[in-house]
Amino acid sequence: MEKEMNANRVTIIFGLMFGAMVTFSVIFGLSQKFQFHVPIKWYTIFIVLGAGVSLFFGAKKLVVGQRGVLSVLEKYLDNEAVLGIYFELPGIIGIMKLSAKQTTIRVNLPGAKLKGAVTLVSAQGSFTYVVRSVRIAGSVDNLDVSVKALCESALRTFITTQSSRDIENGRTDLLAAFEAIREGTSTKLSVLVAEADSLGVEILSLFLDSAELPPELVKARNQQVVEAAERIAQGLERSQREGIIREEMLKGATYAEAQAEADRVTGKRSTVTTNQVTGGGQPVVLLGQNQGNTGNGGTP
Repeated sequence: MEKEMNANRVTIIFGLMFGAMVTFSVIFGLSQKFQFHVPIKWYTIFIVLGAGVSLFFGAKKLVVGQRGVLSVLEKYLDNEAVLGIYFELPGIIGIMKLSAKQTTIRVNLPGAKLKGAVTLVSAQGSFTYVVRSVRIAGSVDNLDVSVKALCESALRTFITTQSSRDIENGRTDLLAAFEAIREGTSTKLSVLVAEADSLGVEILSLFLDSAELPPELVKARNQQVVEAAERIAQGLERSQREGIIREEMLKGATYAEAQAEADRVTGKRSTVTTNQVTGGGQPVVLLGQNQGNTGNGGTP
């Protein structure tokens, strides 16, 4: 805390001394030029007034939502400032200020590639950061751009580890995901934290918000889903017919009668072989074939 207080005190003391010295120099110079005597009392009065005027015009304020660090000859020292008044003389002394508020930035990722070199049509991410070290952050040219470049690189790295199915899982928290990704002896998260520290910031959140797959890949995926659904439906229908036929034959019906009942219930005339129902091996019409008079007990 003492370090923090010193930053404001140093600037205020400098401001008072600067005003006092300028006032003294002006009065002394005039008295020498025009050859008149100035009593010590008036020197004191004018010096106090000069110091006050200097502080009045040079005073600045560090407010809520800002953080500052002592700047001397445009070099940033370790002394952080507290909220309140400080004195600034441009180029000489003052407090360099940065926002202490959380900053959220959205990122577009053109040409991002998935695992397997599939290029996304588009991808968007977002991140939130806050300044932790004003001294370090103040030395970074265009802090927003630097942090954005860091987070964009992290987003692209993450996307390259994802398949087309992974990427469709919705909004992804990369800070959580990076804990499970190793990079040498460290996790990807610890590497990201270290890189953020070098910019004087902390990454509070990093998300992959959305990703759009290529149309041809989406079409192929949809076709696969349709084909899988059809296979499941056919399997269910076949199981249903087998169950009906088995149940009817247990009641004493002939195979033809059982198959007719299965046709009635399912609304189709596809048949199953008797060995699928009884294990007897009597050949009937293949699954999916419409039957007519088969000569082996089938019903028209």
